[in-house]
Amino acid sequence: HTPIRRSRIQNTPPPTPDLTIPGSDIDPPASDAWSLIATAIGTATSYVPALVIEGDVEHPNVEAVLFEHRIHVPGQAENAGWVGNAVEPPTVKRKQIVNVLQATAYEVSVSYRVGGVIGDRLILGPVTTADLQVEHLADDTVSTEKVVDNAITDTLGAANGSTITCTGIGDYIEVVAFDLPMALGGRIMLDATMALTFAPGESWAYRIILSEGGVDYDVSSGSGNVDHHVPATGFLDTTSGTYEARLEVAGTVGVSINAGAASLRALRAYK
Repeated sequence: HTPIRRSRIQNTPPPTPDLTIPGSDIDPPASDAWSLIATAIGTATSYVPALVIEGDVEHPNVEAVLFEHRIHVPGQAENAGWVGNAVEPPTVKRKQIVNVLQATAYEVSVSYRVGGVIGDRLILGPVTTADLQVEHLADDTVSTEKVVDNAITDTLGAANGSTITCTGIGDYIEVVAFDLPMALGGRIMLDATMALTFAPGESWAYRIILSEGGVDYDVSSGSGNVDHHVPATGFLDTTSGTYEARLEVAGTVGVSINAGAASLRALRAYK
């Protein structure tokens, strides 16, 4: 008689499943993968400041590269103040940013998107942008003048320093404006900055205008739905006359500009 052997049943629980989402914790680019320089775009005698980022994606699974910039503020929180510039394919090697202010310290961030998820930022800088340079259009006797106006004025004629609230993305409101006489033909370069207050889901747009005799010339324009600090710059070759320099902003209902939070500056060069 052969005894029957009974197998011992192990009451071992199955392994706990891994519920983490692959790719949800994405590291920033390697510290040596990208570099940042402050430079200028234009000719040897006439240019605007710019930031240039160069590098190479070092991870094969990257779907896109995100570039952002911000004015450098010591002690600023890591996620504060960023302005989105572009989402580029992983083949990108160079990114140029020209909507920056002159003689100002900036930081730039680079981050990767993998599996639809945006990773941590690699923060580069700070670097300081160049001064605006206007070409001497005729000879060494060219004179330059600066006009600065930090006031905020709304289209209803409220006192300078009032808060301006936007009424629609296509409804532009005058924020800063001043007359700019040109004794001779030459070039006008304008740079502006504005700090916008808005909630998630809202968006804004701006334009810098030079106007003469009822004709508007668009010097610079842009739009977005990220960050609140917006710098802009542009130039226009002109004949003699009196021009109006104007900064206008539009936004979805709820977007506002607080008192003292916008400026428009003009640099003139005569022939």
